[in-house]
Amino acid sequence: MTSRPPCFRYVPGIICSLALATALPAATIVPLSDEALVDTAPVIFVGRVEGKLPPLSAALETEWLITVERVLKADRFVGGSLVLVTPGGVNAQGEQSKVFGAPAFRRGEQVLLFVRPRGDRFAVEMTWRNQYNDTSGTGIPTRLSNLTGAFSFTSRANLETLIKVLEFPDRFLVLYGALSNLEYTFQLRDTVTGHTETYHNPAGRYCGGLDNSAF
Repeated sequence: MTSRPPCFRYVPGIICSLALATALPAATIVPLSDEALVDTAPVIFVGRVEGKLPPLSAALETEWLITVERVLKADRFVGGSLVLVTPGGVNAQGEQSKVFGAPAFRRGEQVLLFVRPRGDRFAVEMTWRNQYNDTSGTGIPTRLSNLTGAFSFTSRANLETLIKVLEFPDRFLVLYGALSNLEYTFQLRDTVTGHTETYHNPAGRYCGGLDNSAF
């Protein structure tokens, strides 16, 4: 890869890890040539850095919220907002770790990323609207386990919605719920097939939902 568009920053010689809708427990830096990056990275995309997410765990890593603007290469369906994990940083206990060579970003900048997704099959995005003041936005994701994710509206420390995907021999089951009566919508994607399911909670309703045969 010899030519680089001038409109965004290039992250050279690094394979980062990303999570589709939820965050990774770890990430790895592997120095590579430009040609090897193109050949090795399963996913290459141009994204916009929305900002650094506050730490919620003991992991010494940094999580960045990235909006995908243009996919250049992908072995799966990629879109919406992603959590990019880079090694080193400050954890929830205030402990710090410095990893030389780890990429760092600035809010609002456009970047070209070569990434390796974790093995999770499903990706979920959440959008919300506050019917009381007519504000809206994209949910801030938090990975709780291999099965469950949570989203916040404006502050990552204040979890507002939960969603879980369970695999059975003949189907996938989806459960979701909330600690809010704001309007929100989940969009769940099978990154293998590209199939999408949408779950909408209207304004004023507190209960969640169950899809017994989502995929």
